[in-house]
Amino acid sequence: MSSHLAALAARLLASDSLVVACHVNPDGDAIGSLLGMGLALQQLGKRTTLLCADPVPEKFRLLPLSDQVQTPANSADEGSFSLAIAVDSASINQLGAAYARLRACPTVLKIDHHAEGEAFGDVEWLEVEAAAVGEMLVELFEVLEVSLTPEIAQCLLTALVTDTGSFRFANTRVATFEAAAKLLATGVNFAKLVERIYWDRSVSSAQLTGMVMSRLQLIGDGMVAWSHLTNEDFVAAQGSAAEVDHLSNELRSIAGVRAAVLFRETPEGPVRVSLRSRGEVDVATVAQKFDGGGHRNASGCRFVGDATMREQILDEVVRAVRVASS
Repeated sequence: MSSHLAALAARLLASDSLVVACHVNPDGDAIGSLLGMGLALQQLGKRTTLLCADPVPEKFRLLPLSDQVQTPANSADEGSFSLAIAVDSASINQLGAAYARLRACPTVLKIDHHAEGEAFGDVEWLEVEAAAVGEMLVELFEVLEVSLTPEIAQCLLTALVTDTGSFRFANTRVATFEAAAKLLATGVNFAKLVERIYWDRSVSSAQLTGMVMSRLQLIGDGMVAWSHLTNEDFVAAQGSAAEVDHLSNELRSIAGVRAAVLFRETPEGPVRVSLRSRGEVDVATVAQKFDGGGHRNASGCRFVGDATMREQILDEVVRAVRVASS
């Protein structure tokens, strides 16, 4: 155990009231780490509030504590906190409106694994080799002497499975499997968990998938694939943005494609961009050009503007990805 991790654990144990937040448009690692941390802190007897700028995606709402995640707009707990924790967030921007609650705390801890990001808060635990923040939390909970329960395992396995593409991505390492083994040893129903994450697809998700694939564009001798969804598409399919998070990976899976881009409008205004790539193609640097971030092979960004500006930025993003892929 590193002295840095021991010091971080000591700060957690010394705090009675904590607020934990994850990034906007949360994926499995963000939500899984948020909920896993919440369960661990409750086990330690801490008063804990969980925050996310966006609602929990439907497929993660059966996870323990998911119904206790608050958005800044509807937060019922306006009390003060002695410690704030940001999980799976590479930058302040990725926390969205939740950051206002965090910065009001006397101490902010950042727990993250993104190589591309910015330092913020008072204490940072950054482990870029980790496949997911959920993997890091298994180690932290051992230091805190938190008992791994099937409920915690559900959350942290969600983090591991989604951020590794079911242990298929290059970020999977020995420590990832060791963390997964410890979680599986709790007796958690892993098959049911994976069924929920990957195989329970709604009709609206299937319809949106068809729209994305029907608009598939290949450029750069087939090395870059991109597609898009509009607000009208979501209305027509009666679907949500969370139902299409996986589609950028689907675009990347096409033979010959080295990088993929999925644009989708949101009712709130911003256009969200999901970037995926293979091997040495670094889409994180592309995302950073547009105030986004993430991993080398999985990143994202978002932007606002009128129709003319959107067309211009869409063209700039695709062109930047094409250059990165060449």
